[in-house]
Amino acid sequence: SNTSIDSNGFIQQASPLVKLYSDHTEKNDSLEVQSVQFEKLATGRYQLSNCPPLSNDGWFLEQPKNRNGDVYHNVEWHYDEAERTLRIETFARSWNSQTGQYDNGAAVDTQSGRFISLRFEENPELYPIETEEEVNGQA
Repeated sequence: SNTSIDSNGFIQQASPLVKLYSDHTEKNDSLEVQSVQFEKLATGRYQLSNCPPLSNDGWFLEQPKNRNGDVYHNVEWHYDEAERTLRIETFARSWNSQTGQYDNGAAVDTQSGRFISLRFEENPELYPIETEEEVNGQA
């Protein structure tokens, strides 16, 4: 029950999850992400405010891929813990034949209808633990 479908149609472990589109976000029901605010700063530049850090347990960022499994763009991100702000930048991929790697090209938005999945740290303090009596309706 703690799963989500990513932009590529694969099932991923969920928890606090935000889907980052080029013009908006969608949040799951986790309390940690309900106050997250989205701002598009420019083409390929997004800011999420009032958010927890990205998960350090398992995956934390999944981006759209083509049918060959290659990502559509490069993603750079920076989290400011003091401001609780996450900045995401997406770039066209530019092949560098000298290094044999893809470099960041021009800033680009995510494709229409596709999104970057962002998984955040869980905060157990937000979820009171039910006693066995409460679960069985005896409290």
